[in-house]
Amino acid sequence: MSSNMIVYLMEAITMIVSALVVFGFPALAIIVVKYFKLKERELTLDIESRQEWQPAAARRRTAGAAPRGGAEAASIRRARAAGDRPVGHAAAVSPG
Repeated sequence: MSSNMIVYLMEAITMIVSALVVFGFPALAIIVVKYFKLKERELTLDIESRQEWQPAAARRRTAGAAPRGGAEAASIRRARAAGDRPVGHAAAVSPG
């Protein structure tokens, strides 16, 4: 190859690389910024949904742990006094 050909090749490569730098980096920056904005919004929605579900779950837990009264408590006390398991509880499995 002649030395003129190498000079022209270097100029062409320089032009291609400079065009990629001039147009590629701003486009890449825009894509990265939009990606992180989307991720931030996704995390915000996730946090909001967890905050909405958390009080409902807490209400369900406390509703199940409410003190028993009246006829239900009396029937459980009678069953325990008789040595039986209260209604609604799994029977113990004895080995053998």
